[in-house]
Amino acid sequence: MICSNIIKLEEIQRQKQDQTEFSVTQNTVFSPKQRRRLISMVGSRPLIQFYLDGKKFEGLWDTGSMISLLDYNFVKTNFPNAEIKSTSEFLEDSETLDLIAANNTKVDLEGVVLLNFGISKTKCDTLVPFVVSSNNLKQPIIGFNLIEYLINNTKNTTDLLPHLKHALPNLKNPEAMIEFVQNKSKTNDFLGEIKTDSLNIIPANSLYKVKCKTRIPVEQKERSVMFSPNLECNLDNDLVIHESLVHVKKGRTPYIYISVINPSNHPIVIAKRTVIGSVHDISAIIPLTNNQFH
Repeated sequence: MICSNIIKLEEIQRQKQDQTEFSVTQNTVFSPKQRRRLISMVGSRPLIQFYLDGKKFEGLWDTGSMISLLDYNFVKTNFPNAEIKSTSEFLEDSETLDLIAANNTKVDLEGVVLLNFGISKTKCDTLVPFVVSSNNLKQPIIGFNLIEYLINNTKNTTDLLPHLKHALPNLKNPEAMIEFVQNKSKTNDFLGEIKTDSLNIIPANSLYKVKCKTRIPVEQKERSVMFSPNLECNLDNDLVIHESLVHVKKGRTPYIYISVINPSNHPIVIAKRTVIGSVHDISAIIPLTNNQFH
């Protein structure tokens, strides 16, 4: 189960004197090319062995998510004294937290529990906010960012190799995984996938503006990003979507509008939550004068 539509937290949460480096957040963290590379290393649904407050468990490493999820019964059975906090403590005023499963069903939430995470029993001291669901889960779900954090915050990654190999049984080359994560953190301009907000019917012989949701952080009134169409999307072959510069306006739920051309003689339907492309960060916009075209 890969969750989507999660809001990004602005503040770091604390429990007593401890500090967690993680937010209850979800964004797609890879470009399609990076995702294929990661799947080739660990598979599409890799299992992970990990520790919570010194206890060993097995779960699913969700490489498409930055949310870590436990169900209520799991928490109460294994950590009966752990406090399940309200999700409102982890959100900004007026914000809400919505989780949608891969089958487009809503994930019911109980709150958030703070537990120490690690892939080694002797070093299980990374405080992480786990979202707690009232739905029964087959196994705990560990977000990609937990392993990413361990790799990027270990001074000597050689010491991490045996623990990483033990934690991810399907991982054949832990050195390649470490290099992959480190390179992603340094060079990635990928901001996220763009999904349609609702069902769209594109009229025949027309150019149509499709409204799409995004979770791109916008600090000023608007932000300019580069949109790239999803070449692997199962859209009607008649549709034409071009790469373009788009502007994201600041707001509670930022939206962008993507131009879609239907040159055919019949209307074409694009389903709700269809991934039609991705957006990427840009360094600068340089306007050209008419003289520069000659």
